[in-house]
Formats: sequence, structure tokens, C-alpha cells
Amino acid sequence: MDGDADPSEDGTDPGTDEAPDGPVVDPESIDERIRRLEAIVRALEAGEVDPADRAERISEGKTLVSGLENDLEAVDEDGDGGTQ
Repeated sequence: MDGDADPSEDGTDPGTDEAPDGPVVDPESIDERIRRLEAIVRALEAGEVDPADRAERISEGKTLVSGLENDLEAVDEDGDGGTQ
């Protein structure tokens, strides 16, 4: 295997078998959660959610937001705090 290979599922670089610096955040996972959150918000705004399911959908949306916040914090730990 060459050193240009993509990182493996466990976060190690197959070319070096070393873990990457900082946390590994899967961009596809983030994109999927954003799409799910957008769908929930659209459905709630359009009144397409059964009143009996409304609280559950709102809770699901809050869980997605919390997970996205955690991802941002994990990425920011290696950054400059978002300042320029």
C-alpha cells in the first residue's frame, strides 16, 4: 500500500499505521445529519407532522443539532477557535 491511500475506517493512515492528529469527523455523516435536520424542519414548518409525532420529531432534531455541535467542537479543538 502506498502513503497516498485514504485513511482507514479506524482513523489510521494505512501508509503509516499512525492515528491522525485530532478527532476524525466523517463529512458524509455530517452531511446526512444536516439533510435529516432540514427535512424535519421543513416538515414541521409545513405542518406535515402528525401532532402526536411532533414532540418526537422536535426531540430528534435537537439530538441532531447536539451531535453537529459536538462535531464542530471536535474540529475546533485543533483550530484557532474560529477566529481569523
